[in-house]
Amino acid sequence: MLKRILIIFTVLFLTFNMVFAADIPVKVETLSKISTSDGHLQEGDNINFVVADDIYVDSKLLIKKGESVTGVITSLVNNDFTCQSASIYAENFKARTIDGKIVKLNGIVYKEGRNHSFVTQYLENGFQLIRGGEAQILPKKDSFMLYLKEDHKPKKETIDDL
Repeated sequence: MLKRILIIFTVLFLTFNMVFAADIPVKVETLSKISTSDGHLQEGDNINFVVADDIYVDSKLLIKKGESVTGVITSLVNNDFTCQSASIYAENFKARTIDGKIVKLNGIVYKEGRNHSFVTQYLENGFQLIRGGEAQILPKKDSFMLYLKEDHKPKKETIDDL
């Protein structure tokens, strides 16, 4: 009897922390430079990416490589003096499947500029005049991972909703 209880507790202990993958990773990239130095970029604007690789679910193609992914900039901080760097924060991403249905992608895109700490660590008071770096998302250099729920239920929307 003691052996059975010990085996049950051992099995429960070993499987308690087991996690099953419920999200499908989707790598996205940009085709054009996105920068906070652009005066027209604002919070609430759409930000556009493309899917970097084909996405398969159960050996069936779901999202093609190069498909457009659109998100919303939810926070935009401009750079300033005293080494305050700029940052871009975007979320609420959507993509279109090969069936033409829209799926939501979970995750965030966050990019921050340089704060020049490699220079200011040697300065005592001169850093107040140094301006922080711009946040830039560059094509072929920056990529981000978003996640598609495995139990996704694509909903019909028009192209205007994307």
